[in-house]
Amino acid sequence: MNDNNHIPHRLPPLIEVGDVILSTDILTECFCCDLDACGGICCVEGDAGAPLTLDEVGELENVLDEVWPDLSAAAQAVIDQQGVAYTDRDGDLVTSIVNGKDCVFTCYNEKGCCFCATEKAFREGRTSWCKPISCYLYPIREKRFAGGLIGLNYHRWNVCSEAVKRGRELNLPVYKFLRDPLIKRFGEEWYKELEGVAEALLSQKRKNDSSLRRATRPRHAKGKSSRFHPPSKCSKSRIFLRVFWGGRMGKTDAEDVPGISLNDKHQSCLLAAASSTICSRR
Repeated sequence: MNDNNHIPHRLPPLIEVGDVILSTDILTECFCCDLDACGGICCVEGDAGAPLTLDEVGELENVLDEVWPDLSAAAQAVIDQQGVAYTDRDGDLVTSIVNGKDCVFTCYNEKGCCFCATEKAFREGRTSWCKPISCYLYPIREKRFAGGLIGLNYHRWNVCSEAVKRGRELNLPVYKFLRDPLIKRFGEEWYKELEGVAEALLSQKRKNDSSLRRATRPRHAKGKSSRFHPPSKCSKSRIFLRVFWGGRMGKTDAEDVPGISLNDKHQSCLLAAASSTICSRR
């Protein structure tokens, strides 16, 4: 059997760096916020506020007096009634919102562009705290699993289409665009490890793509052309998971790629996340 049949030409859906599982979309998709184009719509649209930790609720309460004049009268009324945060229908602690949309900490300039009031105060040197880490990390969404394991996923949202467009123009992957937030959340050493994993995986993918192109090049025999018929998307996904869990990255063992771990400790979480990731790509 031709060994080229076993060369994956797509990245595994998930990788593990330290105790963090990441969707590989974070390495391959491009993104760069374009505030002039979107007007800060991500702070307005949606049916719930920004996810918070208990510590962040305290930080919001600490800066409230400083940002209070920047908030709308409607936002001030909501805060007076229910505070800076509430528990949403999923049981998560989130920032309070106005009329089912705006975060209470939004403010607008004369052109109607939406800003975060706490970030604005921080950048003006009026406070020492910027904003919730969930906002800082967007479009990455964080999910906590049992045992201290953390999952990171790239969140696609049509209101960010201009950011995707600009990111592609700049060839700026999500993980590079969010370098500072990721370092703030997980530390510089972790981010360096992520860079190493990304470089190794993307380099391997380029080699595999090149091998696949050579392997699937049409061959002519007796006046007839032979065409390559790729497997269905579903079978590709199954092949890819088998390659990933089997410990092979093309002709390179997974253990040779830094940061990738396939031990049993995290297998159930990885499988659950991988299943949802692959379904979303169909």
